[in-house]
Amino acid sequence: MLPALTSEMARDELRAYFLSDPKRTIGEVKHRLREGPEARRLDLLARILREPRTDEVWHFTTPNEIARVWDRLAGRLGRRRAHRQFLLDGWSRLDFLP
Repeated sequence: MLPALTSEMARDELRAYFLSDPKRTIGEVKHRLREGPEARRLDLLARILREPRTDEVWHFTTPNEIARVWDRLAGRLGRRRAHRQFLLDGWSRLDFLP
């Protein structure tokens, strides 16, 4: 049986509504973001930055992590790139990022 779909990103045993893999739970996504080849982590992080709402993104990553990999990540974001760049620029101006 497949994990149930959810929009509650704190439920690690369930499947996020924006994921294309029907068997991958939120907990597995978090694990894959911490480990594995960088190219796969960046692909997964890009999907997370493209698909869900901004408040849901922070269940998977941090602004500091996004800033750290931005040069390798930005080209994978499509139409969401400008929005994410706007957020990073604002956080930098407010000294929220190192």
